[in-house]
Amino acid sequence: MRIEPATINQVITGRGGRKILVEDDVCGVAKQLKEIDDRLALEYNESGEYFMILLLGAGLGGRPHCVTTCQELHGGVVEHIRRLANGTYDVGAEGDQIDRQADANNDWQFRENVGEISEKLAHAIRTDLKKGHPGPVYLPPDVY
Repeated sequence: MRIEPATINQVITGRGGRKILVEDDVCGVAKQLKEIDDRLALEYNESGEYFMILLLGAGLGGRPHCVTTCQELHGGVVEHIRRLANGTYDVGAEGDQIDRQADANNDWQFRENVGEISEKLAHAIRTDLKKGHPGPVYLPPDVY
């Protein structure tokens, strides 16, 4: 399941807002996070309307460190944190994979937009070349 992170607008709206420590929830995400690492905590930002997963005592001066944010709680959030905690997680490889997927999507969209038009153009060029008349060519007066 894809984790939808908090948007920048939500984070800005939530700055300085009320944060609620979540110790139990319907899906049991808070308890599962504690099983992964006792220092993990789950907070809900009431102003920004998003969840934050924190690593307590890991930030500067013992302050909590934000591990990730999410719009809603589900099992995918726990799996994502497990991958992060595993130690074999490679953010660079994940970024490369996302870039490759975006490039593939852009290529597909380009082919969809240009495909039919380019086929018609190629057909017209082939037809003109077969007839031996490439079509009217404009030559400026100073050329001839």
